[in-house]
Amino acid sequence: MARELILDAGIDRLAEAHAFLAEALDDAGCLGENRLKLELSLEEAFVNIANHAYPGEAGKVRLRSWLSGGHFFLELADGGIPFNPLEVPPPSLDLPLESRRIGGLGIHMIRESMDGVGYERREGRNILTLDKKLA
Repeated sequence: MARELILDAGIDRLAEAHAFLAEALDDAGCLGENRLKLELSLEEAFVNIANHAYPGEAGKVRLRSWLSGGHFFLELADGGIPFNPLEVPPPSLDLPLESRRIGGLGIHMIRESMDGVGYERREGRNILTLDKKLA
């Protein structure tokens, strides 16, 4: 069953985003490591939207989730400034911390945790789709 929730894109709404995901994951029977990876990926993506998508103004984020072919999909869509997280280069994890550029670790974590990550800019919206194969 597909679910959808529209929230203000603010850090203070993160608990509602987590509750939305928790209910969807409960219905999907998703437990353990897969659940944790989806929860952490949602948090990273939601916080990025809240902090960067709407500089100096309020905005919305739409969450959608669905199951298909043994995969759990989570989509985050915002009408903020165009940003394709898949274009962010992977961090140089072999460099000392003080030599690394700021940012990119969360996006890297999402890429590594999911079985698929997609992005598109459609109708003035950033649409990030996370795909996790369920056991």
